[in-house]
Amino acid sequence: MKRCFMAVCVLMCLTVFARAELKNKAAAEQKDKAVVVKIEDYDKKVKYESMTPEEWKKLETELKLEAKLFPEAVELVRKEWEKDERYRRKQFPKSQISCRQASASPQMDADKAADAVTRKVDQAAKRAEEEVKAQAERDKKKNKPAPSESEKKSEAERKRLAEAAIDMVRAKVEQLKVSKANAPAPGTQAPGTQVPGAGKPAGK
Repeated sequence: MKRCFMAVCVLMCLTVFARAELKNKAAAEQKDKAVVVKIEDYDKKVKYESMTPEEWKKLETELKLEAKLFPEAVELVRKEWEKDERYRRKQFPKSQISCRQASASPQMDADKAADAVTRKVDQAAKRAEEEVKAQAERDKKKNKPAPSESEKKSEAERKRLAEAAIDMVRAKVEQLKVSKANAPAPGTQAPGTQVPGAGKPAGK
C-alpha cells in the first residue's frame, strides 16, 4: 500500500515538473519571437519596427482607441485653430493629417524580424530616392523651370502649418486618452462629487 502511495506521489511530482518545463519552454520560445510592424503616423509617413507579440498587442489596442478618438480630436483642434491668432487666417490642413495605423507580419524569430526591418527601411529609402530622380526627369522633359523664391516660401509655409496641425492633433488625442482613462466607470461617480439630494434628512 505504501509503495503504491509513493509511486502515485512520484508520478504526480513528475507530471507537475513536466508541465512546468513545457510552460517554461513555451515562454522562452515566445520570448524569442517577434513581428515586423508597419506604422503609418499622423503625418502619413511610414516606419517599421520589430516588436514582441505582447508589444504588438498593446499597440493594437492603443491604436483602436486612437481611431475612436481621432475624429473628435481633429474637430477640437480645428476649432482651436480658428481662434488662434497664429493660424486663424490660414486654412486648417485637415487633409494632411491621418489617424495612426499599423499592421503586423506573422510571428518569426526575433533576429529574422530585425533583419526584415533593416531590409524594409533600406527598400523604402531606395524607393524615395528613385522617386525624386524620376520626378526630376519628368520636370526636365517638360522644361519645367526651377521653383521661384516665392514658390519655395509657399511650400515651406505649407509644411510648417501641416506640422503644427499634426502636433496639435497628436497632443489632443493623447489628452483625450488620459481623460478617458480617468473618467469614472458607468454607474459610478467621480471622487469628490455628491449625489443630488445626498445628505438631506429623509422626508424633508
